[in-house]
Amino acid sequence: MSFLGYRILSRDLIRKAKETVVKNHFKNYRSVLEYEFALKNKKNPAYSLRAFARDLGLSPSKLSEILSNKQGLSVTRAISVGNKIGYRDEKLAWFCNLVEVEHSRSQIGKKSALKKILKYENGVLTRNISLDQINFPLQWYHLAIRRLTSLSTFKHDTHWVAKKLGLSFEKTQKAINNLIKARLLIQKEDGSIKNLDNISIYSSLMNTKALKRISKSIHLSSFLSLDRCEREYRRQSIHILSIKKADIPQVYEIIKDFEDKLDNLTYKSDKHDEVVSVLISVFPLTQKD
Repeated sequence: MSFLGYRILSRDLIRKAKETVVKNHFKNYRSVLEYEFALKNKKNPAYSLRAFARDLGLSPSKLSEILSNKQGLSVTRAISVGNKIGYRDEKLAWFCNLVEVEHSRSQIGKKSALKKILKYENGVLTRNISLDQINFPLQWYHLAIRRLTSLSTFKHDTHWVAKKLGLSFEKTQKAINNLIKARLLIQKEDGSIKNLDNISIYSSLMNTKALKRISKSIHLSSFLSLDRCEREYRRQSIHILSIKKADIPQVYEIIKDFEDKLDNLTYKSDKHDEVVSVLISVFPLTQKD
């Protein structure tokens, strides 16, 4: 392919980068590569497809043909490419399974890879759990404790956890014990605790009391952060919009895509050093007739 051809393809990927923010669901490994290129190009507009190919250990022509679906990746090459992107462990396994779904030489291999992919949400291994299954009053700090265990600076010390979250020792110890009993945390033989997977907590229509309780606690934490957190590390914004009622479900789809991209970003690195809360709430302000 000519240099002009690379430039045209690069521009096409840049265009897709803008679309990716709204509607890319990572349905195949090519869309993953396009998304990763889009991220780099957004940070540095001079970043080209040639540079991306170099960083992945591929020739520009090979990458071009992969993205245009004229060639595929082997699993061995997928491992190498995934590592160069920065994927590790479950994220790398997800990327390789996306490759196997398309290029495995056996139908059994393809079906096996597809079955594994279904456990992921855009690269994040996710376990769904209902509030009905949690037999203690879930509060914001239960979720924060789970995420704290993912920090590279985490200390298996209840006093340290309590100080980090501004809680009493007694409340923190009780919270950790409840999380372990509910298997939302795993305690190893040496006493250390670990958050093994990403959990999506949902509420049934019958459990509005629990949903109100946790929503209230998280909203209160957000309010208190206005005085507690440095301005450069927090963002609170309120949007009041007029909209066609039939378009509200589309708003939810946009939010879901945003959440997926956020999960993809936060699970890409294994050197986390902070826990943040992202609070999104959409509801009608008008009263029913």
